[in-house]
Amino acid sequence: MDDEKYTIEKSLETLEIKYDDITQVSDGSYGYLFLLVSNIDEADEEKLQVLGFIKMFDDLWYKEGEDLRDIPKTRLIEIVENLCGKESKQRESVFREENIRLWQSIVYKLCNILEKNNSLITVRDLDTACKFNGFLCKNKEHLTDFLSRLNEFLKHVILDEKFRENIGHLKRYKVLRDYYIHDLGKDPKSGSEKIAEVQSIHESIISKSFPNNQYDFMTLHKNILEDCDNALERIIDFLNRS
Repeated sequence: MDDEKYTIEKSLETLEIKYDDITQVSDGSYGYLFLLVSNIDEADEEKLQVLGFIKMFDDLWYKEGEDLRDIPKTRLIEIVENLCGKESKQRESVFREENIRLWQSIVYKLCNILEKNNSLITVRDLDTACKFNGFLCKNKEHLTDFLSRLNEFLKHVILDEKFRENIGHLKRYKVLRDYYIHDLGKDPKSGSEKIAEVQSIHESIISKSFPNNQYDFMTLHKNILEDCDNALERIIDFLNRS
């Protein structure tokens, strides 16, 4: 059975490439397909290259050969899957880089606070500091592990009464920790009020009741780190003023 084929127009639409015009010049069997585009980015240019187009000018691309207007469906699916996989890796790289920056800032600020507060960092704290440097929460299990250690890591400031005006929302992460560790979403005895509180926390962080894909979990993780970093900055300012 022959592979189903997509027209070049349908293929461009599938890959979300907007074009101004498309023209074919051919002697019947062999020819050229010219594509006029405007305002495309590097991602779109890569898609055109994968489709076999060559850039002549910024707004003019072409491909040559036979059967120029049709692309096998299996080939188009392969292109889409490869591009999605590459975009996913690029997205992960961006999140990882930002998380490293935030986590290192958190560790530095916490050590600064402990020093100013005449407290000592523990071996467990050092283990947490190392373990989560460059860590990405991609799913529920990752987030559960992270929240469990995060609350323990920040106990020095969360439990100190003199910081209560500066810690902001840090205590809410214990609520999330309890929810994920004890899997309260599957426990009918956990109560609607507890679930509603967890939903509210998620909505304030990622604008969704619950994370349901890898991107949601990575966004939740990054935003938690930003919140913690800002809270520690406030505590340092408080100590400097004291």
